[in-house]
Amino acid sequence: MRRQLILMISLAGPMMVMGEDVATPDVVPILRTYCLGCHSPTDPNGDFSMHTFAELSKGGEHGPALVAGKSGESRLYLMTSGQAEPKMPPEDNPAPTEGQIEVLRRWIDAGAAGPTDPNEAIVGDPVVPQVAPKVPPKSKILAAAWSPDGTRVALAGYQSVLVIDPATNYIEARLDGLAGMVSDVSFSADGQAIVTAAGIPGVRGEAVLWNWASGVKEKVFAGHSDALFAARLSPDRATLVTGGYDKAILVWDVASGSIRHELKGHNEAVNGLAYRPGMANVLASVSGDRTLKLWDQTSRQRLDTLSESLKDLQTLAFSNDGAFVLAGGGDNRIRAWSVSATGKEGSNTLIESRFAHEGVVLRLAMSPTSKQLASAGSDFLVKLWQWPGVKEERVLEKQSDWPSAVVYSPSGNDLLVARQDGTVSIYDPASGTKRRDLVPTVKPPPPPAIVRVMPIPATIGQTTRVVIAGVNLAASPQIKLSSTGLTATIASDPPVKNDSIAIDLVAAADLPLGRHELRIVTAGGESAPLAIEADTLANM
Repeated sequence: MRRQLILMISLAGPMMVMGEDVATPDVVPILRTYCLGCHSPTDPNGDFSMHTFAELSKGGEHGPALVAGKSGESRLYLMTSGQAEPKMPPEDNPAPTEGQIEVLRRWIDAGAAGPTDPNEAIVGDPVVPQVAPKVPPKSKILAAAWSPDGTRVALAGYQSVLVIDPATNYIEARLDGLAGMVSDVSFSADGQAIVTAAGIPGVRGEAVLWNWASGVKEKVFAGHSDALFAARLSPDRATLVTGGYDKAILVWDVASGSIRHELKGHNEAVNGLAYRPGMANVLASVSGDRTLKLWDQTSRQRLDTLSESLKDLQTLAFSNDGAFVLAGGGDNRIRAWSVSATGKEGSNTLIESRFAHEGVVLRLAMSPTSKQLASAGSDFLVKLWQWPGVKEERVLEKQSDWPSAVVYSPSGNDLLVARQDGTVSIYDPASGTKRRDLVPTVKPPPPPAIVRVMPIPATIGQTTRVVIAGVNLAASPQIKLSSTGLTATIASDPPVKNDSIAIDLVAAADLPLGRHELRIVTAGGESAPLAIEADTLANM
């Protein structure tokens, strides 16, 4: 069950480039204020969505709404001005003024120019007041994934994803700049890429393909009119499928970033997607409409609809051989179906329906061996089940918040549980005991190392400029000296660089002659000692 967000829509700022005789900021607020309430993409009246300029131009069941340069032939103007029936907006709704209707007419007659990207949403991103928290906010986690080689874990939160080394807890990468909450995250089959699903409710949804090591967005897939809840990359990285609150499943060509086609059939939000193992063309989806659907994404054919659930479905998982698919959701049960070789209607059979949680089944995960199933519920419990059979084996300790992700490591020896309060733990799935907490930690810089120095001698009673060459020197360096008769100041000119640092070394008049030591200390550690020879002769 997904928590709802009340959306405040900003009316400030232009979204379109208008004709030169029409004030740019004027047209979009009119459409937002008087039209989008009935012509949103979720359930548009007359099959006419005005979410984007492309949809506005296309029109609905009565044909195009705009004829560029001809307001007298444009239904948008004719119905708004009352010259065509039915008059819009309806009588019981606020209506634009005569002046605003005139703005629409002038804009259409000037050519009805739109944005550079016709799929840009007319509804702008919400303007959210910046209220400083009185206590440090919790970093909510909604999804997690384990890399195929088991060396990295991805944790998805608000506008960002952290990539963690689970052996050290060190943050290896941070993927920022995402739209709203990140509801789904997964690694590519080769572990080199990460796919995220996110969005702003009521505005847009987008998936991003990342090169996670460099933090570079390789592709952004923006075509949904509401927040995304799921995104899955095909094993060969050629196809991406996405689904979310707008009920649509879009099939994308990864190379071009374009939409191949849409899979239509769900009547509520698409909450989860999964490829059938061993059959990259077969896709399963679960929805708030209480159904699990099987699709052939290549032929666009809906293979079957499994509708035994009594409430919304939130999560799904295939067995690793693809012979079974399981789902759970609002009716507290885990159901399992056998899936035939073809997956076609009438050949897939319900084999299990098990009461699982005293609350919504939020997440399911199948172990790599397909001998154990993990489930997470809104009753704050994570349960482990024997598979086949969905027979309860053990219950983990009560969780501190809703467990929003359960993920097995590729070896199956660890089970990661992430929670909505931002905490993460790793459990032994064989015994159900907690191994450790995973606390994301900033990775310290590598320790400094000195390569060479010139000059080496320090003259008694004088100040000597010493230029030290090395590596990893720039992380807040400090100078550590072995003798109280030596002092050192880091020079500002030339500035400190990662491979060099200049210091002014002062040798007191009473400094003993001979060898002394200098070390560079940074956030990454301490360098090996550098020998300083104190002498009474000036450095030549």
